Amino acid sequence: MHFIKFLTVTIIFIILAFLLLFSPSHSLQQQPELTTSLTTTTTNSVMTAGSSSGSNTSNCHTIQLDIEPYSLNEWKINQNQVANDFLDLIEKIQLLINQFIQNKIISSNVRISFAIPRWFNTISINRNKLTKPLSEFILNITDIVIMDYVDSSERAINDAKDELIYGSNLNSFTNSFFLNNKQRKIFIALETMELKDEPMATFYGKTNEYFEKAILDIDNNFKQYSSYSGIAIHYLDSWKILNSIPIINSTAPLRDLYIWNYDFILNETKRNDLLFNYLLNKKANSKIRTIYLESAYLLIEKKIELLNFVNLCKNYSINVELLTGDASWALPNNHKEALKFVDNAIRFLSVVSPPGNDSNSGNPVIDSMSGRKSSNSVTSSHLLAHSFCWDVLLLLFILLLIL
Repeated sequence: MHFIKFLTVTIIFIILAFLLLFSPSHSLQQQPELTTSLTTTTTNSVMTAGSSSGSNTSNCHTIQLDIEPYSLNEWKINQNQVANDFLDLIEKIQLLINQFIQNKIISSNVRISFAIPRWFNTISINRNKLTKPLSEFILNITDIVIMDYVDSSERAINDAKDELIYGSNLNSFTNSFFLNNKQRKIFIALETMELKDEPMATFYGKTNEYFEKAILDIDNNFKQYSSYSGIAIHYLDSWKILNSIPIINSTAPLRDLYIWNYDFILNETKRNDLLFNYLLNKKANSKIRTIYLESAYLLIEKKIELLNFVNLCKNYSINVELLTGDASWALPNNHKEALKFVDNAIRFLSVVSPPGNDSNSGNPVIDSMSGRKSSNSVTSSHLLAHSFCWDVLLLLFILLLIL
């Protein structure tokens, strides 16, 4: 009797292992809205006309999510649970992107980053029987943009140092248990918008000379950390006011720039005014490295216009990140909304940042699943199915030991 049980469990174990290792495309597909089909040509046919522009190196290969779960009422009720829900979402998205890279749908240079406040390193979260700062849990998975919203370089340096040290340690000791073993990147975002209730959380009201000196101080201090990847300014409209009397010189650090109002790219006059009369002229002195562009609507309704803007920026060595976010996405019932945006972004990136033009960064993406090539589609349920199979295999292994 024991022999029959042993034989049955062994056979099931072998069948599951075979399916997992050699047939990844058998995955569940109950969520078609989260699926990017390799056979779907609609998006490509819409965008291909404007997709060529000189160099093969893409200037659009990053997705940024600004979710901010701490603004939810649920955060006040159960901070630890909402933080874990947020981490679950980050893991889902990073796994999804990794799988698209592995299946040669997008370039291996494609990355995801999450905007987090400067104080996430002060919040201890319990997750899987482990307690540590929320910022460290996030950095174990993905890149971050620290919203280092203060009014001086000294405070900005002090508040972001812990994350930069931790990220740099990760880069020195790449742990194969992490979902993504690319070198961690941390960006420091500075606020320029008027905040009447929090005047010490912004550079609004300061002189442009003061602001530029702060950028230089922060950049010089953080260059020692391998995880440091540059300064970002939040955001265009308020920075233009601060920068009305420009003093940006040729030796000033490059910086990234948030643009939430995407209307300008739909209007040629406004678009040209932004690029040629502001970002590329003496007011910005061509110091804009990357534009973080609100893209949710554009990815659905205005793909050609978005593509043309990306290509225009490429001509002037400006990168474009696909940006959006909503606090409610942190909650499990709304994870699908975040995944939909990522899915739309990946469709776009499959055109502007396809596989085959990757730089040799020496940082291969960890094969967190089977490492096999998928046939037609990759879904979030696909990833969960693999995880479930591994759990079943572990359970069967335990049963074998018991028998």
